[in-house]
Parts: sequence; structure tokens; C-alpha cells
Amino acid sequence: MTDQELCLKLYEGDKKAFDGIYRKYWKRLFLYVYKLSGDRYQSEDIVQEVFVKLWRRRQAKKINQLENYLFKSAKYGVSNLIRDRKISFPLEEYVSNLVEEVNADLLMEEKETERLIRESISSLPSRCQEVFIMSRDNFQSNQEIAHQLNLSVRTVETQIHKALKFIKKNLGQIYFW
Repeated sequence: MTDQELCLKLYEGDKKAFDGIYRKYWKRLFLYVYKLSGDRYQSEDIVQEVFVKLWRRRQAKKINQLENYLFKSAKYGVSNLIRDRKISFPLEEYVSNLVEEVNADLLMEEKETERLIRESISSLPSRCQEVFIMSRDNFQSNQEIAHQLNLSVRTVETQIHKALKFIKKNLGQIYFW
């Protein structure tokens, strides 16, 4: 069933439609909330509350965009959690810890991306690899590369295009989401 069909059945009070929505979205909502909150048990509670409210309010409002509705509800749940947490410890401490975690994650992701790019470049045919390195690492223009390697500018452009296409394909392995 599509989301619209599920919403229509939910509006009519169909428990099977609710179960279908729950099975379809619970895991994604949990991962989303967990990524924001970092607390497994709080994340489970927030997601559970989203579904409880969905069932309770099923006839109060017709939902047109189910996925948006669920994720916004989850985001509000996380916002409330953060608001409530500031009572137990300073918000600045929470934010600084969050920033450190995000920076560490970004640094790891950046290193992994750099590794994949370098592996991709080393897998290129030798001429293509040479042209790409001259272009990207040595910052040479296509005309300079063509002159040094005794190639046409069009050939240089083609080699760079092939290299970029190959690298994008390899990066797709890590960034498929």
C-alpha cells in the first residue's frame, strides 16, 4: 500500500494500516532519533510516543505527507528531550560534546573519502592518472597539460572527465544514501 492509502485506512481506524505504518517507519525513525539524541532508550521512547500520538490523533487530522509528518514529530520529540535535559546539566556542555562528536565523525568521514579518492586515482590507467594528477594536484591548466604531454586539449579534457566519472562511481560505494 502507498502512504496515502495507509493514511486513509488509518483515518478510518484500520489497525492493520497502523501496523503497516509502524513496520515501514519504525526502524528509520529510530535511527534518525538515535543519531540526533545519542541515547538508545530515549530514542525508543520518542519513536514510541510518535506512534502513540499518530494513533490517538488519527481522526483529528488527515495526513497528506506521512513520512514528513512522522519525521517532524520525531524531531519535535528530540527537541523536547534536549529542552528537558538542560535542567539536569548545562546546555553548553551538551552542545560542546555534540560538536566534538560531530567533528570526530566528520574527520573520520573525510579521511575515508580521501582514501577512496586516492585508491580510485591509483586504479586509473597510467595516462589518465597522470593527466588527472597534473590537473588536480598540480593545478595545471588543460592547455599546460596538453603541451607538456604532447596531447590535444580535447584529449586532456576527456581524460579528466573519465577520471572524475570513475572516482564518482567509486565514491558511490560509501555515499549511496
